[in-house]
Amino acid sequence: MRSILFMSQKADTPSSDVMKTSPQIRQDFSEAPNLTATIVMDGGLTRAPVSVMNLSRTNAQIEVHYATELPPTLSLLVNNRLELCEVIWQFAQFAGLRFSIAQAV
Repeated sequence: MRSILFMSQKADTPSSDVMKTSPQIRQDFSEAPNLTATIVMDGGLTRAPVSVMNLSRTNAQIEVHYATELPPTLSLLVNNRLELCEVIWQFAQFAGLRFSIAQAV
């Protein structure tokens, strides 16, 4: 099931108290500006260029270059590697992906 998460903050709440993350989660996350990739769908019959906005060992956030409804699973071709992914969420041309098997990227 896909979902969109929104986070709101009260004006009197300090920003450091809103979201606390463990150091391990922060270490697993890395930014990937200006990284291009390709999504592969329909058993390899359909390919589309995407921009990778964020990339970690287990997840990726992408921007599809044209608006399309993504299937529940697809493959992401990035850095000469083909990763099987589950689409966790999609909003317009943006989507969050979870790699099926966590591997170093």
